[in-house]
Amino acid sequence: MNKKILLGCIGSLTIATGFVVGVTLISRSTKKQVHVNDQIATYEFKAGEGLNPSEHFASEFSFASYYDSRPTYSSNLRFQPDLRNSSSRDNQFWAYQLEISYNNEKSDVEEYKQRQEKPKFILRDKFTKAPIDLLKKDANIYYHSYANDLTGELILNVLIEDKKGDKKILEKSTSDAKRIDSWASKKFIISGFKKTNVQSNSDLTKSFIDPNQSLLSTFYVSESNSLRKIFQEQKAKVNDKEVRINNANDLLTNNILPSQEAKNEEIDKQNQQLKNYLIVSTNNQSNKYFEIDWTRPVWLSKTDNENKLQLNYYLKRFVSAGNLKVPWKYEKIDVAQPQSQYVYFNYFNLKQVAEKMVQIIGKPNIDLKQYSQSGENSLTFTKNSSYNIPNSSNGYFDQIELKMNESVKLSSIDNAKKFTHHELNINNYKLAFVTDKTYKPNNEFNTSNDPYVGKQNGDKITFAYSLKLDPSSSELGISTYYGTLTLEGFKTNTEQ
Repeated sequence: MNKKILLGCIGSLTIATGFVVGVTLISRSTKKQVHVNDQIATYEFKAGEGLNPSEHFASEFSFASYYDSRPTYSSNLRFQPDLRNSSSRDNQFWAYQLEISYNNEKSDVEEYKQRQEKPKFILRDKFTKAPIDLLKKDANIYYHSYANDLTGELILNVLIEDKKGDKKILEKSTSDAKRIDSWASKKFIISGFKKTNVQSNSDLTKSFIDPNQSLLSTFYVSESNSLRKIFQEQKAKVNDKEVRINNANDLLTNNILPSQEAKNEEIDKQNQQLKNYLIVSTNNQSNKYFEIDWTRPVWLSKTDNENKLQLNYYLKRFVSAGNLKVPWKYEKIDVAQPQSQYVYFNYFNLKQVAEKMVQIIGKPNIDLKQYSQSGENSLTFTKNSSYNIPNSSNGYFDQIELKMNESVKLSSIDNAKKFTHHELNINNYKLAFVTDKTYKPNNEFNTSNDPYVGKQNGDKITFAYSLKLDPSSSELGISTYYGTLTLEGFKTNTEQ
């Protein structure tokens, strides 16, 4: 669309009034950009007739038309928790809102018309009413918006790139740090948006787009080596007294894991007690809004399942609090009410499955009497995985295979009635050899290069393996069972 047509369009549009805006400008050093910046200096950013800012949070409109790969941004988990820039729709949000020549083939005609007649946002020259499109003759235009949900402000950064700039830089991706650094920019602010009530649990934990949708998600939980040892031995020492551990509830009954919300002076001590046995991630990489607050109590409580406990904790919410100087700024706000998630300790169920179903057998047409653990006739172990060999994620042997005994049904296991639906599906189990000697029974001859446990004993060789659920999670089951199997019938090696 040329300039004449654009100006014709401008005359036919109703220009809505909005909120007064603040403006800052950063100029770069090329003739063309100075010219374009002189033009955009007279632009203003307003809310249009299609938007009442007081009914929306500014963070609803946090979009960017490019991905910023600069380390300050891309490596920061908390950089703009609300930012959406991962899809084509996200990238095009501001072009669609502000550029009157924008024409999305997938857009409905009536919707396009309504956008023009009652726009949500307006970015135009305050004197000539020219749209931002006019500047695209000489420059590429990019957009990045930020929010301050504490003050109710939306910041729009319009970035300008000279089309006749350095060719080497222009050939780079729009996510490239050098290319982004070469852009000039101008920031606008609209105020009057809804403000987050930091005293409201709902405001801090519910979606600003759909109040019925929670922003909360679970955190990664796994067992420590100390807890794994307790499960393996089914006992623990508490106050110099040995106690039996037959299920997860016993961990609370015997005060191995904290079962009460600690008071002020006991918080650090109790939280450290929990960390000795459980590895709880402070952050969730796929949820930028929250982190567990370890300055407040973290504890567990029993449920109607003896191996499923409820993990209770407090959260900090990251709320966008940008300004013109630091538009990506955020504030940490305490969520007053404790949150929780389930943690399923499925170790004892895995143990039953392993003891009933895991087996190591010779492969077809292999005579084990010709092989031994070491020497000229040693078994051939490859530490890499193979797509064509089941249960080979930690390596495989050419002569033997690790597998589940298909003649045994999961439903036949003694405790199967207490298994979850996930545990009753044989396809949800991951079986593998174990090479890391940390997870093998103590033996001075163990190495981390193979699955052997100790040396060959006569015609017998002992192998280490692991069994866990896949997928596994806090609610599906966090445990891994480490076991050993001894297979006999090998060639007796005189070098052993």
